Amino acid sequence: MFKTLAFFLLFLLFFLGNIASLSAQEDSTEQKLFRTKDDYYAHQAEVQLAMQNWLQLSPFDVLQKETRQMTAAYAFAWISGAPHVKIVLGSSPEMDVLKEKSYPFQPDLLLAFVFGQTLHLLEFPEQNTHQAESIEAGIKGMLTFYDTILAEKSNKKYRHKVLDRYKKMAHKKTLLAYINSKI
Repeated sequence: MFKTLAFFLLFLLFFLGNIASLSAQEDSTEQKLFRTKDDYYAHQAEVQLAMQNWLQLSPFDVLQKETRQMTAAYAFAWISGAPHVKIVLGSSPEMDVLKEKSYPFQPDLLLAFVFGQTLHLLEFPEQNTHQAESIEAGIKGMLTFYDTILAEKSNKKYRHKVLDRYKKMAHKKTLLAYINSKI
């Protein structure tokens, strides 16, 4: 129950502008595709690919905007009901990124965190209870999306102080140790 409520709230944050139509689309998608536990497993590979692609789709390309929204709705519907996925939110490291509300792609960073964390948990299901590795994967999802942004727009408006710091830590392979020190 809490997981579903938390994901619904996150979903609302992400799609502030188009919430009515996308919420209906999510319900419709979930009702059509995800009725049983086996349905979630049957669609897992598609959802994984969708999340990986979403992290690399340009948020600046007007033609990709609808694709990004539909992909996010589909993946989010799957994540919110998948019985074998447990998402961890609310630790200090990702919240340091998410509390910077003036960043133009703040809602996207939250979704990038959830997608990165989900991809990790699907690849390493035995690590579902290892919070630090899961948080690191979520932050790396944010960094993948951040790199997509910076590949197109490198001006100061699109820089994120905390993500720049995490990017350096990831490069030096000290990000996991930092996360462990914060949780």
